[in-house]
Amino acid sequence: GVHQTFRIVYFEIDTTNSIEYSDDSPYEPSNAYITKNRGVESTGQTEWGGIRIRASLVIQNPKNLTYDEALSRRAKRYGSLDLTKRIEAYDVGVKVFASSERKDSHYSTDILDSYTLFSVYASRQFGKDWVARVKLHNILDESYQLAYGYNTPGRMLTATLSYQFH
Repeated sequence: GVHQTFRIVYFEIDTTNSIEYSDDSPYEPSNAYITKNRGVESTGQTEWGGIRIRASLVIQNPKNLTYDEALSRRAKRYGSLDLTKRIEAYDVGVKVFASSERKDSHYSTDILDSYTLFSVYASRQFGKDWVARVKLHNILDESYQLAYGYNTPGRMLTATLSYQFH
């Protein structure tokens, strides 16, 4: 039969003494501010027409209460969609990950743009213990940043071979 799951989680995270780097001494961390994050995470998995569908979505409101502003580098919305199909001995698929914009830092007005990444992959299991996988990440060569001034990899091909111990 088809294995289906769906889960919704409401979360509340309150943090005191969050670590920050001071404006005066950027390389010296201190426990300086209070944060609050409330949100919902939904995840699901099903199969339709021989395609395994996995999806996740997070909607949250990360706040820096000390400065009454958005918490740095935290998107209000992000999620993924992963579609996989078995073709003979191979699992082939495509994955999309998207994130909304984020404020970079309390000390700057820089905004990190929203972005969407597309990846494709293929894997094959050998016996019950070995899996070979090839993945082409960021196939559209999207330019994006997780922290202002630090670029991320462009299009990239990876190949892995893994062994499962029992």
